[in-house]
Amino acid sequence: MANGSFQVSRYAGSFAHVMETAIAGVTIQAPQLDIHTVAAGGGSRLFFRSGLFEVGPESACATPGPVCYRKNGYLAVTDANLVLGRIIPDYFPHIFGESENEPLDRAAALEAMQHITDEANAFYSAHVDVSRPPMSVEEVALGFIDVANETMCRAIRSITQAKGHDTSRHVLACFGGAGGQHACAIAKSLGMKSVFIHRYSGILSAYGLALADVVHEAQEPAAKVFSKENFEYFRDRLKSLMEQCRNELKKIGFTDELIRYEPFLYMRYSRTDCSLMCSPSASSDQSMECYEESFNEAYKREFGFTIPGREIIVDDIRTIVVEPRCEATITEEGNICIAIGDQAQTDIGVDIDPIQLSIFSHRFMSIAEQMGQILQRTAISTNIKERLDFSCALFGPDGGLVANAPHIPVHLGGMQATVRFQIEHLGIEGMHDGDVILCNHPKAGGSHLPDLTVITPVYYKGSERPVFFVANRGHHADIGGLVPGSMPPHSTCLQQEGAAFVSFKLVDQGRLQEAKLIELLNAPGNVPGCSGTRNLSDNLSDLRAQIAANQKGIGLVCELIECYGLDVVHAYMAHIQNNAEMAVRNLLKQVGRKRREETGIAILSAVDYMDDGTPICLSVQIDDEKVSGHNASSM
Repeated sequence: MANGSFQVSRYAGSFAHVMETAIAGVTIQAPQLDIHTVAAGGGSRLFFRSGLFEVGPESACATPGPVCYRKNGYLAVTDANLVLGRIIPDYFPHIFGESENEPLDRAAALEAMQHITDEANAFYSAHVDVSRPPMSVEEVALGFIDVANETMCRAIRSITQAKGHDTSRHVLACFGGAGGQHACAIAKSLGMKSVFIHRYSGILSAYGLALADVVHEAQEPAAKVFSKENFEYFRDRLKSLMEQCRNELKKIGFTDELIRYEPFLYMRYSRTDCSLMCSPSASSDQSMECYEESFNEAYKREFGFTIPGREIIVDDIRTIVVEPRCEATITEEGNICIAIGDQAQTDIGVDIDPIQLSIFSHRFMSIAEQMGQILQRTAISTNIKERLDFSCALFGPDGGLVANAPHIPVHLGGMQATVRFQIEHLGIEGMHDGDVILCNHPKAGGSHLPDLTVITPVYYKGSERPVFFVANRGHHADIGGLVPGSMPPHSTCLQQEGAAFVSFKLVDQGRLQEAKLIELLNAPGNVPGCSGTRNLSDNLSDLRAQIAANQKGIGLVCELIECYGLDVVHAYMAHIQNNAEMAVRNLLKQVGRKRREETGIAILSAVDYMDDGTPICLSVQIDDEKVSGHNASSM
């Protein structure tokens, strides 16, 4: 954890690699370490927006930096740590201010934090009915720290839980100047039992860079089936690549005794494009069969399916916060090992708390995001895997939207209608634990037929009715009908557009109804001039991926309930929904008043045209007193 960002990677005896990643929206296709970065560093700015505490993604940067840097900077995570006494100015050199000869300015940080505290208290006094004492500046500072920690936890979950790894079986090793101030809290949130802090953790990035191995990589395409007939080919090609690397390293002075080889094969199942980097384990005999074992293990894992109390330890290059129920031990080498104590269920009550509201916002969003990762990686079709034409979301027991990942916005309104239709159509008595419902029919909240929605009710510890619903909607390339693609422009009845599902139990109390599904997907072939689905295998594979994504969501929902209790999770579900409504109303109010000031009326208008030139006009009139909008005219 550094000034502007937080990076996380997983190490389990070998470095995790990926072939592709996206940085600032730019896709980079090259072998690289699997490092996930989020804007939650010491310089990440703090905001209070629409009732929520937000950390980043904007950064105060090194210049001007946080407020405490004395350069007219911005309120940031470092300021929050300073206000809370997690950073002690006396232990920092006097390198701040315009002349770079002054100490950290705690008074300025405290003043800026007081300003945002007043803003938050005023907001909740005006908008929330619950009577609660005003928050202190320390409570607000700690709230921002908690939100920053949850932002970092989301990143860690994306490279562990989303890939089938149990976070509780890991040790959290931290480095960077700010890492030790947050490590304990993050480990507690993730269920980890141990934190390791190296004696040089504050400068470990630079220290590690100086000690890092010199690496030369070589690769070439193969595109061959992994079978015994091709084993000799793979051995020859790997040997050739090793020789290339050996020659390059010898050119810069390395001898054979200093060179170590790590062969990898990028392997995938046929008709998929999700390659996994596989290598034999160090304890194996390094035979070709070991690559297959490594691939199967990785695929199944990813896709199958002593200082008590809150104390501070300071030395010349690190500041470490030891949370309650944690115990720190300093080793002879100067490293610090922190044991995380058993954590009881978190009791925060059901009344709205702005800090917990922000944390639950992250937790709910993380569920939908991890569902999306599973769906993308396990799907077969180009539409879902590469075009990302899918959406995942979490819904309350009444079918109301709680959280959605940033996938396809047009799906989201329809998905809520779809979930609510199934609740009304089947009734609570018509749903059971282990059911998965498939639908795409227009009267059931569908958009167009190729968008298949898979809904799974979430039951918790034998509950009689669903406590949540998880759902995803994915575009299938073909589900039968008049033409390939299942979107004929000249259809005259719904059956000509493909297979239609009003409420089909894809899984009935844990049993996949594959035979009936195949029958329904082929049913359009009974209509004159139409065909059943033209790519049945992709339909079946993608639907299995959609089921798996929902199962991931169920596990994460139950984990959240286990941590906080069902009453609390349901309460914050409602608080999140109310906050979303309030945020939209506030936006409408601002837009309406601005429009009225400019034109005298609060009406927004737009026009678009059909292929034949027919205009489609829309006007929306905003009532900026009631803070609502309605369709004024359309044609």
